[in-house]
Amino acid sequence: MRTKTNRNQIIVHEDYSKNIEIIVAMLPLLAMAIFLYGPRPALMVCISTVTALICDKIVSMLRGYTYNKTDNGSVVIAIMLTMLLPATLDYYIIIIGVVIAVLLGKHAFGGTGNYPFNPTALGYSVVLVGWTEKMLSPPLPFTEIPLFGEFLYSAGFSPTKSLSLGGLPNVDVTSVVLGDYAGAIGCTSALILLSCFAFLLIRKRISFLVPASFLLSATLFVLAFPRVQEVSRLEVAGYEIFSGTILFSAVFILSDATTLPKNKYSKIVYGLAIGVTTMLFRYFGAFEIGVCFSILSINSIFGYLDRLVAKISTKLTSKKIKQKKPLINNKTEI
Repeated sequence: MRTKTNRNQIIVHEDYSKNIEIIVAMLPLLAMAIFLYGPRPALMVCISTVTALICDKIVSMLRGYTYNKTDNGSVVIAIMLTMLLPATLDYYIIIIGVVIAVLLGKHAFGGTGNYPFNPTALGYSVVLVGWTEKMLSPPLPFTEIPLFGEFLYSAGFSPTKSLSLGGLPNVDVTSVVLGDYAGAIGCTSALILLSCFAFLLIRKRISFLVPASFLLSATLFVLAFPRVQEVSRLEVAGYEIFSGTILFSAVFILSDATTLPKNKYSKIVYGLAIGVTTMLFRYFGAFEIGVCFSILSINSIFGYLDRLVAKISTKLTSKKIKQKKPLINNKTEI
């Protein structure tokens, strides 16, 4: 793992600046969640962040190396995971999810640059399977949620839930754009998510190929096989892509450099594969949210995928070179 040292001899992790900008990009999503649900989402982020830092500290102590305060990769994982959760989720479940993501998903395989499975997707999948009812019962917007203690609330139907039941979501276009509907705290506002995407692309912090190919394949799949037949396919595709966790996953989760293939063409195939499998999980899986399961499934073969695509592209390149005729010198000496 490469690090760099500044004039004061403080070791700065190579991804420190990149991770800071990813965290900054998620702040508008947190602000929107606070506007809709009060201060509880902010406390959720604080709890997940502290949990991630404690996990890093424990690992450094067990492995006997100096704890690097600038290694903020676990904080990014923790905040991403929290953005995928409903505002009513119990704090202890958040802690469990972060511990699984950071300790098992990241550090168990050697830390940044070594883990084969996306830690955020892993933590979310475990929490979703373990506490399905709580995860799939998001509160209605502007629900008053106390910071502590038990409380009652009215759960809303997320658009993905309505689609899974064969009906069109009772959410208008404005609500989808602004995020004014029941869902995870960081996944509802399409406008903010697209702005985050543009910001990270301009700053060159994420790759364009994987999110674009992912969204393209998911959209084409929905257009070809819409779950609701009574309305236009474009309308169904709009709800499928711009609500739920797909857009957030495209912008943030899929951009994890450790689990991305290295070859340019492999990245395109990687995104296309995740898009198709995401919709298959949505259509035929036990949960209407399938993107994290899809990411983990493709992560299991991404190393082989990278080598296979690289091998095919190399063969095609060499074939083109062989097809070029060499220049022949027609001059003869007298």
